[in-house]
Amino acid sequence: MIDAIWENRTVEDYETTSSTVKTDFMQKWHYNRSGKPISLDEMMENEDGDIFDVADPRSDFENSVISEMQIATFAESTITEKDREILKLRMEGYTEQEIADKGGYKTASAVHKRIAKIADAYEDYVTAEYQKYLDK
Repeated sequence: MIDAIWENRTVEDYETTSSTVKTDFMQKWHYNRSGKPISLDEMMENEDGDIFDVADPRSDFENSVISEMQIATFAESTITEKDREILKLRMEGYTEQEIADKGGYKTASAVHKRIAKIADAYEDYVTAEYQKYLDK
């Protein structure tokens, strides 16, 4: 019974004492090194607070959708059909050897070289797109 009580301690168990055991418990209880509770309002008011370090998951989704749209536009307008197929397979997670087998290339090195050329072309495409906005 003592072990069960020890494993299920609460803040009230340490209100009257001051010890290193209490300090350790409070640090674990509040998930911080000070052992003192921090409210969400305090974190919002403090610009150095951890709340500002949390990434908004919606922005990740928006960025991935925009990236996919940009890649699709790039693939339709810039590269050949064979390169589109390589790009599609690579984005689906296939290895270079698997792409070589599916695409009829003799070695994965040939696919690697094609991917490098596609990457260079994509970099040129993105640079040109951003340059349009910089010129305005």
